[in-house]
Amino acid sequence: MKNYGKKELMTTKYGLVYELYGIYVDWQIDHDIFPQLGVRDPNGIEKFEDFYAKCSWQVAKVRVAGAERLLVDIDLAYFSYCGRTGLKKTVLEDKIAGGEILKRLADWSKITGLAPLEQLKYYLNLVAVETYGKSGQIVIVCNDKSTQ
Repeated sequence: MKNYGKKELMTTKYGLVYELYGIYVDWQIDHDIFPQLGVRDPNGIEKFEDFYAKCSWQVAKVRVAGAERLLVDIDLAYFSYCGRTGLKKTVLEDKIAGGEILKRLADWSKITGLAPLEQLKYYLNLVAVETYGKSGQIVIVCNDKSTQ
């Protein structure tokens, strides 16, 4: 029997939502927001449970390098995934509770026939380009295949 660490357990249970929380924590660090040190988060988020409980979740359609993909976003006053990455979105469904978002993403994928964007990999690709100054083609990473 495999012994899971907390991060593996959270990623297994909450999947994409937990990965987006990691991007949110990255945003907090970039903005010198450290709830543990008394610097309050403007969205009222101090831990994953606060992030997950928000009813501001969205399923949206984006176009990356000419290909349409679906993604999950959270529309907070001071943060959104698309705002962080610069992607322009078309919202398909809004105000979804955290507990329903992954099911709704799967439903929209069936309805539209579009594959979800692997959002963490896309975000990390942007960070690598920004950090290391690499130029080149953006690789679209989705659940069914990768294209350039």
